[in-house]
Amino acid sequence: MPILQDNIFELTEDYFIAGTSRTYTFNVYGDDNITRLNIRAATAVWDLFPIGQPTYSVLTKSGAIAINNTVTVGLIPADTSGLNGEHFHRLTITDFSGNVFKQKRGFITISPAIV
Repeated sequence: MPILQDNIFELTEDYFIAGTSRTYTFNVYGDDNITRLNIRAATAVWDLFPIGQPTYSVLTKSGAIAINNTVTVGLIPADTSGLNGEHFHRLTITDFSGNVFKQKRGFITISPAIV
């Protein structure tokens, strides 16, 4: 299920069962949260953090940068099969010059899979 992340102040909260595939697409902005960031030669890294632990990523994925200034991050079932609880996710962009842009954050609640 693709989820478009376009609100510059907060991301839509997401809920899913562990082991579910997800695709997140982000429009990328500069520090002012208004100007679109030039990401043609950039790298994009998406992280998932447990609530209250902003330096402990439980999942890190590379984002695919598109020509339309978006970044797409795909999760496969194996990425989240062992996770549960409340988390927040954030996209970090590093441009060609090495400037780092921490993008918007959002909450994700993962329920354990019942086998």
